[in-house]
Parts: sequence; structure tokens; C-alpha cells
Amino acid sequence: MKELVFATILAELKKSWGDTVTDPDLINLLYDSVADPVGLTNRNGEPITVSKGTASKIVNRQPGGNPHRSIRKYSTDDRVTSSIANYFSRNIVKRLLKGSEDDLIERLKAVIQEDSGIAETKKQELLKNAQKNTLALFLASAFLYSVSRENVSTGSSENKSSVNTTELQLIPVPTGITGVEGSYTDALLAAYGQAEHIKDFTADMLDKYPTHKQNFSNQRKYFFAAEAVRRGTRDLYRKNEKDQFEVLKDEMYEGVTEVWEDEAKKGPAFDVPKHSKITACLTALNFLFCGKDLSELVPAESKEERELNRAKKNAVIFYITQNCVGPASARTVPHSITLRS
Repeated sequence: MKELVFATILAELKKSWGDTVTDPDLINLLYDSVADPVGLTNRNGEPITVSKGTASKIVNRQPGGNPHRSIRKYSTDDRVTSSIANYFSRNIVKRLLKGSEDDLIERLKAVIQEDSGIAETKKQELLKNAQKNTLALFLASAFLYSVSRENVSTGSSENKSSVNTTELQLIPVPTGITGVEGSYTDALLAAYGQAEHIKDFTADMLDKYPTHKQNFSNQRKYFFAAEAVRRGTRDLYRKNEKDQFEVLKDEMYEGVTEVWEDEAKKGPAFDVPKHSKITACLTALNFLFCGKDLSELVPAESKEERELNRAKKNAVIFYITQNCVGPASARTVPHSITLRS
């Protein structure tokens, strides 16, 4: 059954768009039709936008893919309803492929007519402007109505995402190093070796270095905590849906490499304003996996501590490259130490 929801509006507009447009860009453009007249911003006073991950959930009608709450709340505000037709005329209709307008109208008319969840009086109200000379008003009305509805797909019971509401099953840390963590622990040992100027630093040497030994123990706990999350999310989505843990790893990779590349230019990259969003993401992920605040990641440090932390970053980059985002040959990440394979 066809439904007039936000994902439907996006799909039909993209079919008739005059040029290539990404899902986040189109969503942000539509959000602005509500946010601008009311002056809506996020908590930082910036425009309300969506990330690629959220846009994907909206388009695919996945959990977490409903329109932004503030957009939905103010979609009926008089300041919005009195100005949105002009906004669509300037920013939406003009960007449609010439000659595609009639097809767009017919597709949306079919959706509205077949949607059994829309009251007949509402259908008539929406369809009265379904013509080319009132296209902007028709599209605007359909959009405003769509954001008021549940976008996340309910589907049939057998097609619903199976969400396990029980507590995440943690994985006990094995006494000895196992194969699954081998590349990770090798990278950590290489980092300790660089800090201590020992070419072949092994796990047997950790007793002589209490700080490294404690760090090694903690890092192994973090590794298996992340592995527990990976296994937990594996069963959260349907088989034909994108693996959200893989999406998370790709986004982490992009953030880490961007921070890495900027670090040598001017001080720690965490202090660079343009990386504030990356910092926030990494802080949240670090707290989720490790229970630590970012201040514990980048505290005030001596020259010796800075050298050790730099070595640890190399190890993390190596681990993400080797184990999170595919073969090393697929992506290139700079590192200053030679790691044992």
C-alpha cells in the first residue's frame, strides 16, 4: 500500500529533480521551509540539518527515521503555512526537471488516492491543488502533511526489525590473547615498544612496565566491549538492511583520519573549531564503549606522555584500517611506526 509519508515525498521529488541531489541536501532544503520562517535552530544556534546516517534512516523508513521533532511541531505554524508556497516556488519547483511536473503530480495523486490512512476530506483538500499552475502549493501541502505522520515503516509482523530489548551480553575478556584480537594487541605492543625504544616489545615484557600493563588490560576490555556491540547490532536489523555497525565504523574512520591529517598543522586537532562535530562524535563513542570522558583521552601531557599517546593513536589507526574498514590496501592512513603483522 502506498503511503504519503516523508520518505515518499523525498523519493518522488528525486525522480523529478533536475540535477543530482543527495538525500541529506534535499531533506535540509525541505526542513528550511519550516525552520526559516520560525527561526528554528539546534542547541548550538546553527541550522537544523541531518547527517548521512539519519537521512538514510528517513529514506529507508527505519527506526530513528522520523522527521525532526521541531520540524514536525512547527509544520502547522501560521508563519510556515503562509510562506511555504512561495518557498517551494523559489527553491523546489524551479529545480525540477522541465517537463517532469505532470508526471510528478500524477504519481503523488496516486499515492494520496491509495493511502487508506488519509481521511477523504483531507484527500480532497490535498488534491484540489494537484495541477501545474498550483504545483508549489500542492507540493508544499503534501510535504507539510507528510511530516505530521509516522515515517518509520510498521510493515507486517514478519518484516519488522527484531529488536532485542534484553541487556547487551558482554563478552568476558579471555585470559590469553586470542586470534580475533591479535592485530589489535600487536599494534598496542608496537606502540609501547616505540615509547620505550624497544624494537620487539612483547606481552611478556608488560610486567616490567605497570602503566603499559594496565593500559593493555583496559584496551582489551574495550576491544571486547566493542565486539559485544557489533554482535548485538548484527541481529537488530533485517537481512536486507545496511549493517549499521559497518556504517558506524566508516564514519569513525572518516573522523579519525580527518583529525589525524589536521593534527600536524596547528596543535591538537581536538582544539580546532571545525572539528567540534567530530570531537562530539568521538566523545560519544568513547563514552559508549569505554565509559570515559574526552578529557581522559586528551589530558594535559608531558613530552614523554605526548610521545606515548601519539604511538597509541598510530595503533588505533592501524587497528581501524586492518579490522574495521577492510583490507589495508583499500584505504591509506599515514602512520609513523612500523607495526608487526
